[in-house]
Amino acid sequence: MCLQVLRGFDIAVILEVMNADAIDVVLKALNKYSGPYSLKLSSPSGRSSYKEHVAILYRYVKRQIVCQEKPNFSDNDEFERDPYAVLFHTKDSVVRSFAVVGVHLKPDKALEEMNSLVTVYDDMTTALQTKVASLYIFYPTATPPHASLSPRIER
Repeated sequence: MCLQVLRGFDIAVILEVMNADAIDVVLKALNKYSGPYSLKLSSPSGRSSYKEHVAILYRYVKRQIVCQEKPNFSDNDEFERDPYAVLFHTKDSVVRSFAVVGVHLKPDKALEEMNSLVTVYDDMTTALQTKVASLYIFYPTATPPHASLSPRIER
């Protein structure tokens, strides 16, 4: 079932990856039936003993990774788990470059962490010395009911 869903996307963000070997199994199975996909996997992240990865699977025939960039948030405690960002470049769309960010927000700090996502955008544009046309941010949907969620930030 999971593979059927993933095959429908050129790019997929998977949060709460606890075991890097497990995501490799998913990647191999995905490539066996509908590849070619590639994987970018974050370092384990978390402020407590609980650590997890963010995985970004992408169909590399259709998307080309130009640069991988993960802003360093370890100097401040804006996020429980660091956002993981990858910059993509493609020739088959109007938007030639775009960033995809995966972040698992801490439920009791979701609004604070969402507000800090603007910092992610600013840090990425500074680090890449270019304006990112669109920044797509993926996070769990289990947030407070009063939260207003936007799936992308554009400046």
